[in-house]
Formats: sequence, C-alpha cells, structure tokens
Amino acid sequence: MTSPNNNYGIGSVHDFNKEIEDTLRPQMERETRGDMQSEPSHEVVTNEIAYRWSQEVTAMGKLSQDELEVVYKNGMKPSEYLAHK
Repeated sequence: MTSPNNNYGIGSVHDFNKEIEDTLRPQMERETRGDMQSEPSHEVVTNEIAYRWSQEVTAMGKLSQDELEVVYKNGMKPSEYLAHK
C-alpha cells in the first residue's frame, strides 16, 4: 500500500503519473475485457491489456508534468493527447 503524499507547499510536486495510473489502468482493463468478450483465451486478453497499458506508459514518458496534469484533469488517455498534440 502506498502512503499519501503529505508534501504540500512551495516546491512540492504532484505525481500525475501515479494519478493517471490509478484511474486509467482499471478503466482500460474494463474496456479491454469488454472489447474482447468473445475471446475465450484469458492469456490473449491479458496480453492485450499489457500491450494497451504499455502504449500508455510510453506516452506518459514522453509528456512533461504540465502535460500530464492536463491529461489527468481532462480525463484523457496520454496516447490520445500525444496523437492530437
């Protein structure tokens, strides 16, 4: 379990990577499972989830903290933000 960020004030940095991961990953997993309902193989579904998540992680790595904040606050996927940047 992670501890809450109590580092407030001047110079504190909010971790939008963590915020995006905490909200986007469960949503993305639900969407992927829904998209692949007819797929009988759990392994294929798991691999697709891993692939889709790796796309988002790669996109997050290419964004600045300010851009990650915009992505998080607007409920976007990092990959969508990069595609429309």
